[in-house]
Amino acid sequence: MGIGELTRPFVMEYLPNEWTNFPRGHEISTNHPIPRGTKVHSHRFPISNIDQRSTVALNFIAATITIECSAPLLNRSPLKPPGVAAGDILPLLSNRKSEDIRCWRPLAVHGAVTGVSLSDAADIRNFTWDDFDVVFDTRAAVIGMSDTDADEERPHFRARLELPGADPLDNVFVAERSGVVVGCAIAAVEPSIGRAVGEFGVIEGGRGQGVGRLLLARLERRADEAGVAVHQVNVHHTNRVLRSFMGTSGYERIRTFNELKYRPAPAYLEGDYRPLPVGVSLRPFVSGADEADLASVQNAAFEGSFGFAPNTPEQIAGYVAMRGVPGDILIAEDVASGDVIGYVWTSVTEGEAETSGMIEMTGVRPDQRGRGVGSAVIAAGLRHLRERSASVIDLEVDGENLSARRIYKDLGFKKVGEQFWYQKSVTR
Repeated sequence: MGIGELTRPFVMEYLPNEWTNFPRGHEISTNHPIPRGTKVHSHRFPISNIDQRSTVALNFIAATITIECSAPLLNRSPLKPPGVAAGDILPLLSNRKSEDIRCWRPLAVHGAVTGVSLSDAADIRNFTWDDFDVVFDTRAAVIGMSDTDADEERPHFRARLELPGADPLDNVFVAERSGVVVGCAIAAVEPSIGRAVGEFGVIEGGRGQGVGRLLLARLERRADEAGVAVHQVNVHHTNRVLRSFMGTSGYERIRTFNELKYRPAPAYLEGDYRPLPVGVSLRPFVSGADEADLASVQNAAFEGSFGFAPNTPEQIAGYVAMRGVPGDILIAEDVASGDVIGYVWTSVTEGEAETSGMIEMTGVRPDQRGRGVGSAVIAAGLRHLRERSASVIDLEVDGENLSARRIYKDLGFKKVGEQFWYQKSVTR
């Protein structure tokens, strides 16, 4: 099909009334003449982006822009380069990289082509603190959080957004349709290790309409704005829909974390007991005194580990405040020098059915490894959680961390699930 030939075109109308997020992944599927899987992109003008060649007719009608497409399309076209008259047929430019940028809100889809599937526009906007409750409730609905758990988690979520470096006004996004919030997304930007980690979700009534794709694209754009190289998303192994979605969105699965579970033995059996090495003592974390030492040990213990971004003392203080129980962190000290050489960070959640504990993180200073400090500190954390009435204890471990997996297996942990990490380059 040559330039100028339009066969049964369909029409999309755009009104340039306000800039609206409408990025990569807005899908058009037709039986004829547009190839199935055509994607429309934007940068202050409509852009078509697929792998085949074609033409796009741009007609300027009053305040709207009408786009008539014929198959197959090229990669890119500006809206109205100099000298283009209404109704002119423009050859599109190829060999240019697609972008996640902005275009005008789509108002309507018309035409004789059958099988057109174009998601209704959703506004993707930045979070404000007035959105806190609706964003939390949306996230809780997506996760399937119980009312009891939501009541406990709400202040923790606020504390999370208030952490140093969280910057929610830049890193949290809200998806609205007709003024109703249907989804949200959160970016954790970690420039020190060149990545951003995104989480996003859409409520049940808003799924299957392209909102999730818009949120993901906004997260990718945020990663690019922050100057990091990659965007990563963590997906539970049971979420087959999201796993498939990540694959079709250009993501590669790069890492697997194991979910482990442990049911403590009765205290009198002391099945998880491991003695502290001679010359090592254990005490609770002290707020206002231990933040710098804990940050130093944690950063040394996990340097170079997958997904670990070094923490500052201020960030440690924020994490402690978020959970609200400093005593759930146990500090291992060298008795002779008083130096902090290891730690175990635990937490407790009181659920409707049972109280669960979590080993959030544990580490030992590299020069103190091989003495049995690590297993003794973890065992002390298990005993602490048992004393806090936890009937089940969970943790997550990098599947490639074989030494840690051996310790947890020896202590009685069993693998119960997996989490997959997906990654996509956002470098232009």
